[in-house]
Amino acid sequence: MAKTLSPEEYREQYLALQRRRENWISPWQLLRENRVEEAFEVFRKNRREITVHGVRVGQALMWTGQYELATRQLEESVGISKKLPMRSESAYAFLGAAHWCLENYVSAFRYWRAGISAPYATGGICTQTPLLLIAGSILQPGLFSRAKAEDILRSKLSDPRAGTRTEHWPASLGKFVLGTVPKEAMAAWWVRTTRLYEVVMERDRPWLTAFYEAVLDLGAGRLTRTEFRRFMRQRTDQSIFKDWELDPWEHLMLVPEFYIARFEGSQATD
Repeated sequence: MAKTLSPEEYREQYLALQRRRENWISPWQLLRENRVEEAFEVFRKNRREITVHGVRVGQALMWTGQYELATRQLEESVGISKKLPMRSESAYAFLGAAHWCLENYVSAFRYWRAGISAPYATGGICTQTPLLLIAGSILQPGLFSRAKAEDILRSKLSDPRAGTRTEHWPASLGKFVLGTVPKEAMAAWWVRTTRLYEVVMERDRPWLTAFYEAVLDLGAGRLTRTEFRRFMRQRTDQSIFKDWELDPWEHLMLVPEFYIARFEGSQATD
């Protein structure tokens, strides 16, 4: 029977892990410092990163704006995982986002649609790709039915197999997008309690909520496309993250919506 650890024992284990990692440099820290070649050298040396079927490398390529290379890396990852089979919803989410940034919108929708059936869902409940389908249907209307995307998300949230996961993030974001949870209530899902019983703000969560709120406002006509793109440019400007510690910054860089926002923002006019 596994031993139940006290808060003090959890903390000691955590600190011991941190001490072991003192000499390890995060490739995302290097990317943040624009030390791109060094970052990819760390990826090459770190077998654990490579054996996650290249998804992390694909995400790093997205950060550097190398979308063509990212699509090839992520497509290879999805292909390998189909044989294992260990494909994740996140791989499809990022693959679609990479195609979006290349203005290959039809391909983006195709991969997001395929991600709905991935065995390993983000957060244990498949909401990431249905959310992207909704965002895409608003940003590029006519390519995919918004009503159909909302039905897909609604079916995932009502699936009895999801259990209590529907009460947690990211399911709560899905409920917000469907209009069943008001914006004022979302702050309750922006924090989590660690194993050390510390309440931590997950800074990527309010960012994602703001992203989808802006997308919904665009769809409702409360924002013009020009206003939306200017907002996306502001929300992806790295200067607004200068006071963020590495972990929350990295978490945000590992969500596909950031790159869609950055792409949309790049088309903003003054």
